[in-house]
Amino acid sequence: MFSHLVLIILLALLTFGGVLRYSWFAICIAWCIGIAGLLIFRSRRIDLKLVITVGCSAAMLAVFPTKTAAVLVALPWAWYAAQEGNRRILRFFHVVMVVGILEAFLGILQFFVFPGWILGYQNSLPWPSGTLINRNHFAGLLEMMIPVPFGLAFIQARRYGGIARPYLYLFCSAFIGAALFMAGSRMGVFSFFVTVVMLTVLIRLRSSQRRLAAGMALTVVSFFLLTAVWIGVDSIWQRYEGLLQEEGVLQDGRLMVFRDTLRLIAAHPLGIGVNSYQDVFRKYQTYKPELLFDHAHNDYLETAAEWGFIPAAVFWSFVGSVLFKAMRAFIEFDSPEKQGILLACIGSIFSILVHSLVDFNLQIPSNAILFCSFVGIAFAVSMSTSHYRGGDAPR
Repeated sequence: MFSHLVLIILLALLTFGGVLRYSWFAICIAWCIGIAGLLIFRSRRIDLKLVITVGCSAAMLAVFPTKTAAVLVALPWAWYAAQEGNRRILRFFHVVMVVGILEAFLGILQFFVFPGWILGYQNSLPWPSGTLINRNHFAGLLEMMIPVPFGLAFIQARRYGGIARPYLYLFCSAFIGAALFMAGSRMGVFSFFVTVVMLTVLIRLRSSQRRLAAGMALTVVSFFLLTAVWIGVDSIWQRYEGLLQEEGVLQDGRLMVFRDTLRLIAAHPLGIGVNSYQDVFRKYQTYKPELLFDHAHNDYLETAAEWGFIPAAVFWSFVGSVLFKAMRAFIEFDSPEKQGILLACIGSIFSILVHSLVDFNLQIPSNAILFCSFVGIAFAVSMSTSHYRGGDAPR
């Protein structure tokens, strides 16, 4: 099942993040093929979890618009795939790490050699964006991938002690982080550092792993800074100077867009419909009415505007509860594998939730599918009760 999920993610990434309409249909068709495969090959041992997965996936494909369905099916799919065991999850994480390294490498090539080149397509924007179009969405993608080798490094450190063996994984995190830095996303860089701090604090909550937390965090940050120095801080800063002036003006505009979006939500508490934001928002737009805003630059406000306040509140409450349970389970579990898996999921979910305050990463199918995958895996692993300290789940 994880193999099929990887194919879905690659399909989205190779079509500029899945932002084109034909990409949504292709992803939905791929999900339908996957569901049919489940029913055919697992019909001999149908269980409740399979029924839930197939039922939820089919309902989403039937009820939700194409783009939304293409994203949300990843959640029950990843949840069910995680039932196959830690080894399958870790294999999936290794593939995600490799994809992150390739995306980062492409971003570095775009920064130094081929500005705007995306696998044969010439982007009009010069900033690195990997296989995506927008550098902020590229940063959001990398933010979710950075914690994956970090979690894998934690597993190695727990198994063998120290940070010698997980050294390569930590370097991979730093390498992907360097590409994120070059993308020029201020919120992306901020989310990176905030996530590293949060993960360090989380590890330190286990008294037996305080030295490990400090060592891993310092290694990642040091690698990140050394890589930035190696590629040339001056060249990066020159690009940031113009960007800071540009986004300084844009930031005030975002606040006004947030205010106007709140007015839209107040007028339509039941929602305006998925993909209808740019059409309805113009009626409430007061900031630069000559411009067309197709997104709210805030995933929380945009989902509330399109889905309706109650469905959006239910969804974000679910994500928040999964994140909380995953943090609690990380502290309680003794299994290095489960801890490392949860650490990767927590970092990926947390980083994109921070970034979503000022951007719309979850409106990009590739990013949203990866996000829902981490939520599904975190939900499945955190609900497991077989590896708590003392052998029992906490009451």
